[in-house]
Amino acid sequence: MPCLNGGTCTDGVASFTCACVNGYTGADCSTNIDDCASMPCLNGGTCTDGVASFTCACVNGYTGADCSTNIDDCASTPCLNGGTCTDGVASFTCACVNGYIGDICEADLCKPNPCNHGTCNHAPTGYRCICQDGYVGDHCETDLCEPNPCNNSGSCVRAVES
Repeated sequence: MPCLNGGTCTDGVASFTCACVNGYTGADCSTNIDDCASMPCLNGGTCTDGVASFTCACVNGYTGADCSTNIDDCASTPCLNGGTCTDGVASFTCACVNGYIGDICEADLCKPNPCNHGTCNHAPTGYRCICQDGYVGDHCETDLCEPNPCNNSGSCVRAVES
């Protein structure tokens, strides 16, 4: 058999021709066509040639027969506390809502409460302390009655704001 790899031989006058099956070429069908020559694997994927076929080994972050599909790293909703996820290649970033920080918005700026004598509220710049009556400061750390500001042995009483 002068035709290899399943090729069909046609006898001629002092010659022959081969009709090769898909995936082979050459006068005697001995050459496997390199299906990777056209570089079908995208985004850095590695091509492995087969007979009339190829397979792609995709780099991290891509999938699909030709590695053309970016894996959605936000599909598992990794951002916590209302954060917004933006997909990257084998990565993601979170945009946190007011009052939360961290790679996945896991840290609440109001826990533990940073306001000594007050209530912590989330704010565009992080958080804001709402102080109890008689206390002031960024963290409600200053007691207006300590030290006693009253003269002549007067008593300082924290007034309720009206």
